[in-house]
Amino acid sequence: MTDPLSPADYRAARNSDPGSPATVAGTWAVFDPGDGALQPFDTEAKAVEYANNLIEWYLDETWDENVEGIAVVQIAHVVEQYLIVRRGDDNWDEVTDFNADVEVWCDYRMRPVQ
Repeated sequence: MTDPLSPADYRAARNSDPGSPATVAGTWAVFDPGDGALQPFDTEAKAVEYANNLIEWYLDETWDENVEGIAVVQIAHVVEQYLIVRRGDDNWDEVTDFNADVEVWCDYRMRPVQ
């Protein structure tokens, strides 16, 4: 995992493509109440370091109430995609309601982080 971005750089990177989904790369994350984002980390120490930098960033010029919402969290579950049926399977038409636009039909569920 790369070194964490500063809070300002992280926000700029997230806001450069607001349609992109957030991904969880590690098992630790810092919740930033200013934008509601989770910044993922692969170790608790990196997450705590980032949270401390975030505190300083929020208190740089004035008192920002968002500082009280910063949290370091351990991620227990993440989303995974799983296959329901492939085109050609016996129940394709029943499951997909005769959808001819795709080759596989998938769904999502939460799974524990390994």
